Amino acid sequence: MRLAASLSLCAWMAAGSVAVVAQDHVVTPHDIVTLKKVSEVDLSPDAKQIVYSVQTPMPATEAKVQHLWLVSANEPASAHMISSGDGADSAPQWSPDGRSIAFLSTRKNPIRLKGDSPIPFSLARVESRPELLGALKNDPKKDAKQGAQLWLLPVSGGEAMPLTNLPGDVKAYRWSPDGKKIAFVRADTDTKELADRKEKKIDDHRVDFDYRFDRLYVYDLATHTATLVTEGERNLCDFDWSPDMKHFLVRIAPTPRLDDYWRVSKVQIINASTGEVEKTLAEHAQSQIVHWSPDGKYATFSKMTERTITGVPVVTELATGKEVIAKSEVPATWQKMIWSDDGKHLLVVGVKGTTSVVGEIAPATGSIRILAEHMSALNDFTMSRDASLLAFATGTVEHPAEVMTLRGKSWQTLTENNPQVKAWKLGKVEEVHWKNSKDGRTIYGVLVLPAGYVKGQSYKTLVQFHGGPEGCGTAAGSDHGMTGRR
Repeated sequence: MRLAASLSLCAWMAAGSVAVVAQDHVVTPHDIVTLKKVSEVDLSPDAKQIVYSVQTPMPATEAKVQHLWLVSANEPASAHMISSGDGADSAPQWSPDGRSIAFLSTRKNPIRLKGDSPIPFSLARVESRPELLGALKNDPKKDAKQGAQLWLLPVSGGEAMPLTNLPGDVKAYRWSPDGKKIAFVRADTDTKELADRKEKKIDDHRVDFDYRFDRLYVYDLATHTATLVTEGERNLCDFDWSPDMKHFLVRIAPTPRLDDYWRVSKVQIINASTGEVEKTLAEHAQSQIVHWSPDGKYATFSKMTERTITGVPVVTELATGKEVIAKSEVPATWQKMIWSDDGKHLLVVGVKGTTSVVGEIAPATGSIRILAEHMSALNDFTMSRDASLLAFATGTVEHPAEVMTLRGKSWQTLTENNPQVKAWKLGKVEEVHWKNSKDGRTIYGVLVLPAGYVKGQSYKTLVQFHGGPEGCGTAAGSDHGMTGRR
């Protein structure tokens, strides 16, 4: 795997802007901060529809506005909003049977933890969590700030229903393979006593003490019960269900500190009921997602290299412990790996130079075959059961993120949330590269020219270095591809 720092060379002028097409409107900072943000795509199990979220920029003093949208995977410009209200709706995921969509929302929640509740909800195995025991005894005030909770929206129509109402936020979640449970992550919150102290301004804080750990819970849709799985001093960074739903593949750090999240974590298999560690697969993991193959044979994750700066993608055969490092003949920085639901394809996204690439990994050998390239930032993706269709929320050097699909080598844009960008006066973006004089490695960068650039003329130039070498940028990255400047 190639390790390379990324350098952005951004050439400025008085009324300059970026990207590829020169139009009429000179971009201002206001234009940039009022762009709608498209993200969090998920393809339906039948590969016919894509759900995603759109965030509308609001002043800092006002509540976040984010809603869910649905678009046909085959018909551009067919998008329509499927959630509304005052809260922020995010992180949509289709249920395995395609009948409903789970999501996180900060909307008003009718579930009560104490006394009569119009919607049933209970907690189990939370004796070690004093803030939850306190919430059960002292129901949170109705005017308390609402955190993001799990909700369920029937696709056939009807109102969304809340599944949880816990102090703090639900941060991430995943459906179980059979669609009967949802595992989710929630961070510890202050006890009532500590919250009261803070309200009285007795808010001293000891650094590196009294951590708020991210913990794993499992919600049962039949019993409406959320059960705590992970206890003790360990921070859950990422997880995935085993196909038989008896275990979780997890990445665990000793604390919630950022350095531990990035550099001091392990990949383990834990019991889905008790949270007990059953096996450790990697002592020094790297901060990419973990995934269990649908047939149960493989675990995929990323582990640290010897210098503990960057990581390499790993495929581990669980029965034998055989470990294969994924790599390609073409130098690239490989990142997120995902299995197709039929278990026949292991896809991965990465960066070659400053161009995003999609590849397929052969689990037995680790070899990566390049499937497609695109001048965009392919940080996240979802795919059909047989991996014949991929969906992304991604932007290019010409346009901020929209919902895009990939069939074979054919790309298609399905949505248009920021049509005003077509009128922006934009400059040219180019990939540049050179040899490092010390070790001969190729260094890549992005050259952003001002609109109306004339070769031979002098322009003020800003040089932006990427910290490297643990990551790299793309030509369509948000830090240069669509940044306004004057």
